[in-house]
Amino acid sequence: SLRYRTSPPVTYALGPRPLPGVAPNHALAPALLANVVGSWTLKDVSRVSMSLDVAADGALTLSYRGCTLKGDLRVGDGGFYTVTALHEPASCTNSNFFGLPYEGVALAYPLATGGWQMLFTLSTNTGVDFDDILAIGRR
Repeated sequence: SLRYRTSPPVTYALGPRPLPGVAPNHALAPALLANVVGSWTLKDVSRVSMSLDVAADGALTLSYRGCTLKGDLRVGDGGFYTVTALHEPASCTNSNFFGLPYEGVALAYPLATGGWQMLFTLSTNTGVDFDDILAIGRR
């Protein structure tokens, strides 16, 4: 189950059944780079927008909170994509995480209503502090 600490708390029960709006058997389909190529508009858990552009070779550009990260999105195991990125040299030079590698995963799947949805995450840490990005969006 998934529980949000709202007032009153909201709990969602999760089970082995299709999610509403998700095309059947999406988890059984292999991850293909062609499925994620293009421009995505995502929102993080605070509803802050970000833009993600994925080139045909998997090169990615992420614009988020006034910063630009560049990296790669590659086909991974189990229908997931692996993601690596770094801040652009002229971007976010005042960030505590400048120069540190970000790593994460993405999951993209077709919607029964057409289009695609992506769950995207990146994380890095300094050994003392960390930066996590978790976002979801459609195209």
